[in-house]
Amino acid sequence: MERNQPEWLVRFGAKMRIEHAPSVNDPLPPALAAKLQAIEDVEQRLRPRIRLAHAVLVVANEDSDDAERVKNNALQVLALGYSDRPVTDR
Repeated sequence: MERNQPEWLVRFGAKMRIEHAPSVNDPLPPALAAKLQAIEDVEQRLRPRIRLAHAVLVVANEDSDDAERVKNNALQVLALGYSDRPVTDR
């Protein structure tokens, strides 16, 4: 309960906040929807880079001095990972 306020006022304020809270079905404000879409776009662009970075870490070791070989081996690891995925029609 907030200080220096009667209990009835505190309950009334809580009731008003609950009654006027946004519903799950309410559409997002356009600015928030645009920000969420931008975040999703960035995540989609970064996902392949992160997969490649993980593949490089899998194949590289401290004695790896041939960047081309590490790259090719990492791409093979990626290709093998995609071969396990089911084929879907798009």
